[in-house]
Amino acid sequence: MFYLPDVAAQERLTARLAAAGVHPVVQTDYWEANGVTYQDPDGREVVFVLRPAEIILIRAPKAHEYTLMPRSALSCRCERVG
Repeated sequence: MFYLPDVAAQERLTARLAAAGVHPVVQTDYWEANGVTYQDPDGREVVFVLRPAEIILIRAPKAHEYTLMPRSALSCRCERVG
C-alpha cells in the first residue's frame, strides 16, 4: 500500500500507468472507494490510497494490526517521521 498526498498525485500516477498499458483491477468496495489497485507482474495487488492529513495511522498492540483515528483524538504530540 502506498499513500498519496493528494488527488493530483493520484491522477498523475494513474495517467502514467495507463500510458504504459497498466490498468486498475477490481477490488473490494472499500478499496474501490478509497484508492486504486493494480496488480504487479507477480500477481500481487498494489494499492494507492489518498491519505487525508487529519487522519493518522496508529499501531495497535499486535504488530500486524493498525487503526485510523482522528489526530484530535490523540493526547500526545505527534510528528511526521521520515
